[in-house]
Amino acid sequence: MQEKSILDEDEGQQEFNKGVELYNSGYYFEAHDAFEEIWMDARGRDKVFLQALVQLATGTYHLRMKNFKGATSQLSKCLSKLKDFSPSYRALKISEILKWINELVEIIPKESDKAFSFSDINPYIFVLQKIEKGNLDREDLYGKN
Repeated sequence: MQEKSILDEDEGQQEFNKGVELYNSGYYFEAHDAFEEIWMDARGRDKVFLQALVQLATGTYHLRMKNFKGATSQLSKCLSKLKDFSPSYRALKISEILKWINELVEIIPKESDKAFSFSDINPYIFVLQKIEKGNLDREDLYGKN
């Protein structure tokens, strides 16, 4: 029997949705805070999943601030954790997130003096895409385990 997760509770789900909305609106620092808030109470797979989202938000924030080393580090850590949740988990299209992060890591300058504009990558095109409720199945919510 699967242990009940913080993400299965109303409060946890609301905070998760808030984190997704903040991220999709470009508030990466605030999204980090929202994901971290529920990560602290999470257990098992959801703890790893939420830590990956914290790292995604942190990496994107570092990229905006032109901290390329920090961005690359956080996004790489996110990739290593998030790959275990593909193609979808908790109604997010993980395979799409992984594709975007892989492409992003390739174009991040290796030196901080390189010309780079955050708007060049247009992060607003990428959102943490949720699967429509009518199309959810158990695997979309909990992965293949």
